[in-house]
Amino acid sequence: MRTRTCCLALLLLGVAAAPAGAASVAYTEGGNVVLASPDGAHKLTLTADGTPADPYYGVAQAANGTTVAARLQTFDKRRPVLYAFGAADGKLAASNVMPSSALLDGVVAPLGLDIDAAGKTVAFGYSACELSGCGLRRTGYWLTFADHGPANPSAPQGSASLLAPSFYGDRIVSSDGVKIMVQDAANAPFTDGHAGWIDPGNNGARFWAAEVGAGVRQIALEYSHESKWGIVIARGDGTLGGATELACFLPTNGDAKDVSYSPDGAQIAWHDADGIKVAGAPDLAAPLGPGDTCGLSAPAVVLSAGGVDPNFGGADVPAMIAAGGAAPGGGGGGPAGPGAKPAVALISGAKLKLARKRVAVRVRVPGAGKVSATLVHGRRVVASGRATAKAAGVVRVTLKARRGARGKAKLAVRWSGAGGVVTTSAKVRVR
Repeated sequence: MRTRTCCLALLLLGVAAAPAGAASVAYTEGGNVVLASPDGAHKLTLTADGTPADPYYGVAQAANGTTVAARLQTFDKRRPVLYAFGAADGKLAASNVMPSSALLDGVVAPLGLDIDAAGKTVAFGYSACELSGCGLRRTGYWLTFADHGPANPSAPQGSASLLAPSFYGDRIVSSDGVKIMVQDAANAPFTDGHAGWIDPGNNGARFWAAEVGAGVRQIALEYSHESKWGIVIARGDGTLGGATELACFLPTNGDAKDVSYSPDGAQIAWHDADGIKVAGAPDLAAPLGPGDTCGLSAPAVVLSAGGVDPNFGGADVPAMIAAGGAAPGGGGGGPAGPGAKPAVALISGAKLKLARKRVAVRVRVPGAGKVSATLVHGRRVVASGRATAKAAGVVRVTLKARRGARGKAKLAVRWSGAGGVVTTSAKVRVR
């Protein structure tokens, strides 16, 4: 295995530990990050600017309630930005641009994202193309740190060729595209060194990811075999990297993936044709069902029909909502209800003319507050302006040009008021 040296810091500000026994499921729906209690009774929307075409992805949670997710943005090229949301109220605590190798094109797909139980270290799985084209694709994971600054953010430490990293303690479990690998204890987590652990054998199956339950008594394996994708549960001997035995298949509807255990191992979540499901963890002492399916310790319920990428963590969602968290929503994964994060909408046209070095744009805001707008052409800020909104409604913001520009540009708008801080952006044409 090749090792990439150095690191990238993610400053997780304002993180508070969740109470012992708290559990939550983080996922994305409509491109935005949502936290839910496992029964779906309490939901909190953490972001408002994601869309299905431009989503947050790779959401993961720590046992202490910290949540992270990534989103692609354009800088010198498309790069993922890693966002951290505080455990106390779910509000944005930090953001950090992930690196890009000079030998690779922009990161084009996530391949797993996880954060350790303490909310300190993030393992970011990536898939990227060579500059010569996607005939050659590089995969691996980067490690991002929370406790010190970056030494060389363009070449972070991690491991090449391994997929779908997940943490168990401070050790990383991953896949080489066929079998499950486990990091050597002496190397965890910052030094390369992985050994094969769970091998599917020679029947044509591949293990793509693994989630280790508390106590290493259960391991959930995402597999593919003959065009089918599913989840099989292995019985462990209590030792990471120790003996395992395939026990049963998770009872899913159609293709299934993104499996995750609760911090205490009592519950399990996954995504299949019905959406995001939460159930009691498999009871490996129970009789097998049809097709060698596992008996569940509690029936599966659909947490969100439209959500994807579930990940269990230790956030206390009701307490976060009570603390004024970012957007409490109703049950069933529907749109956010009263108290939801307010929206900001740009209602000007898609073409702007910088006449006499000034141009006015109209923005609909949810209440009194400060409004700013910035026009970016390529990597240059070519115009900016500010305004004060006295109440909800439409406010006019006059942009003063700093330098000339023609063609495609990006207009970013920011509103700050009693409801917090909300941003939006739109592609425009300057003439």
